[in-house]
Formats: sequence, structure tokens, C-alpha cells
Amino acid sequence: KRLTGYSLLTTLVNPYDDIAMVSVLHNHFIFSQFDENKLLEIRQFDEPMHSVYEDLLAHRDDSQVASFLEAFETLRKYTYSHSPYEILKACFEATGYRNFVAALINGEQRVANLDTLLELARSVSDDYPYLKDFVDFLDSGIEKSPGKISSDDTNAVEFMTIHKSKGLQFKV
Repeated sequence: KRLTGYSLLTTLVNPYDDIAMVSVLHNHFIFSQFDENKLLEIRQFDEPMHSVYEDLLAHRDDSQVASFLEAFETLRKYTYSHSPYEILKACFEATGYRNFVAALINGEQRVANLDTLLELARSVSDDYPYLKDFVDFLDSGIEKSPGKISSDDTNAVEFMTIHKSKGLQFKV
């Protein structure tokens, strides 16, 4: 199963990936949210078959499609000159996805998971400086524990080793 944010990163690298593109179009991003009927209207089943992205380009005169393509192409251009960390931050901002997941059940944990992904992108930016490299790295099946939720209302003490306390995990 593809994660929504991962699908967006995948389409930014390769807009011709139909599965990822449909996932992005059908999801709860500010610039997408296409319903099934709209997707069927856009999708052309001509011979030869075109990618969903090519079908979107063919329907550029539709206002919803034009709005999506404008936001999508802006993000794609941003990927040419920025690190995966900066791209991920820009995606969160452009899509409003953090706010969406925060409003879901267990939203605090979901936002913490997004923060963990963001921190992962920052921590491996030297090894994977391009978005394609970072997506390939994610494809390699890395195992990462869920994000930690910081809470001041718990009656607990957290211990850290000096090795762990590099400061990168703290927002301030």
C-alpha cells in the first residue's frame, strides 16, 4: 500500500506513474480531491492508451484540472533545485496534508509520523541529495519506528544517551 505523501513524491519524480498519480488526484490535498466520476471523465481509453498525466494535459481547459496542473508543475519545478527535505516541506505546505491528518483519528500520531519522515529526509540529505535518490531510498524498504509524540502532561522522565541527543529531533 502506498502512503499518500509517498505517492506525491513518486509523481514528482515520474508523473507517468499512473498508480501514484491517481492516488494523488483522489486524495485530500488542497489542489486535488478528484472524485471517481471526475477521474473517469478525464481518463481517455483511446488506442493507444495514454498515461493519466497525458490525459490531464489533454483536459487542461477544465478548471479543476488546470488548478491541479498549476500546483503540480510548480512543485515539480521546485524539485529541480531543492533537497528532498525542502521538497517535502514544500509539499506539506502546498497540499495542506499535515492539517488534514491532524484532524483525523489519532491525528497527533500521524503528524508525528510525518515529522519523522521529514527528519529522515533531512538526516540522509547528504547521501540522497536528489528527490529520485530519496524515493529510491524509501523504496528500498527502510524500517523506521513511528514518530514520537511529545507530551508535557505525562508524569514521566525520558533519558537520552549523549549519542542520541544531537538536537536534530527537537524543533527548537
